[in-house]
Amino acid sequence: MSQLPAFPASDPSANTNLAQNLLVVRSIQDWTQFALAASAHVSRATIAQIEAGLGDPRLSTLQQLASALGIIPALLVLSKRDLLALARVFENPKLPSLSKSPTSTMSYLVGSGFSRNRLEAARIGAELVQQAGLIDPAHSVGAALASSRLPGPVIFVLAQMAYHIAHGGGAAVLPRLATASAPS
Repeated sequence: MSQLPAFPASDPSANTNLAQNLLVVRSIQDWTQFALAASAHVSRATIAQIEAGLGDPRLSTLQQLASALGIIPALLVLSKRDLLALARVFENPKLPSLSKSPTSTMSYLVGSGFSRNRLEAARIGAELVQQAGLIDPAHSVGAALASSRLPGPVIFVLAQMAYHIAHGGGAAVLPRLATASAPS
């Protein structure tokens, strides 16, 4: 029996997904907008616009940001539906259990709709996977993205997914996504 929630009826816009994901990844890695801008060779204003959901960056800009953050560009544009599809690909019936307290806290924070609370949920998720022994930075990024959208045991699934993609295992994942992304 799947521990994953149902697919959402709709997802926010691509710009909203990008805004939320960039803010989460940048924050979980303790980057300031200025530091990321310098490393990615873009302006701080560009990052501010993207994080506000107002920018419509070129693909090359996404590539520069992802490279500076040490992730693949696809992670920056994942929607909740995409995260669920990826989670279904990597789903494992032996997921570590989470006590109700962190799950409830993350759900409350995400449900508030405030960016600051979503970031706190992301930090909690990243800390939980680190406490479970998943210490690679890619684990933290995957858990943070999941926690900011889908708090619960799925954070471990997406932490592992991010790790595999970051370390060259992504090619095996892509063919399986077509079947996983279809609502069941």
